[in-house]
Amino acid sequence: MKMTTANMMLGAAALAFVTLTATPAKATTVTYTTEASIDGGAFAVDPIFTTGSGVDTVEINYVAPVACCSVTSPSDTSFGSVNTLGTGTVGGTIDVPFTLEIIQTAPSSGTGTLAATLSGTIAFSQASGTITFTETSTEIAGVTYSVLNDPLNLEPTSGGLTTSIQGYVSTVPEPVTTALVGVGLLGLGILRRRKA
Repeated sequence: MKMTTANMMLGAAALAFVTLTATPAKATTVTYTTEASIDGGAFAVDPIFTTGSGVDTVEINYVAPVACCSVTSPSDTSFGSVNTLGTGTVGGTIDVPFTLEIIQTAPSSGTGTLAATLSGTIAFSQASGTITFTETSTEIAGVTYSVLNDPLNLEPTSGGLTTSIQGYVSTVPEPVTTALVGVGLLGLGILRRRKA
């Protein structure tokens, strides 16, 4: 078989594709912190929000992960927890916006947000509630942060509800790698077509 320049280029592209797809993705250390805003308040590490009055009062607070966070991507991780407490003897209902902010410091700096609504009924005798995300992922400088469960049920505790927001951190493929994979696929397609 006579090797032409086109055939050599297609062969090289196919080899690049096979090499890139056979090599595992490079692990990246991602470092970030989290803050939250409840009902439009300022972002804070541990904001507390109170709604209602008297026996129909509900307190909501967000707690950032302790000693957090440096993970090797891709990885499951915690984005913190949300706790609610019904005061008095009745408790009350909640329906407030909740925004989680991710502040990334490595591999490069940036911020992103995940928006949600906290809703439910909080009381000492019975409690139920959910966090429903309208934005389940955000990308910061090539790193994607995603919520694993949506909607997220708040579990009953003594006089309120609590839940841990579990997430997933992954790096986005570099543009050069994506381009090389595309060229490899194109080369394989042309080779296959020529054989037919």
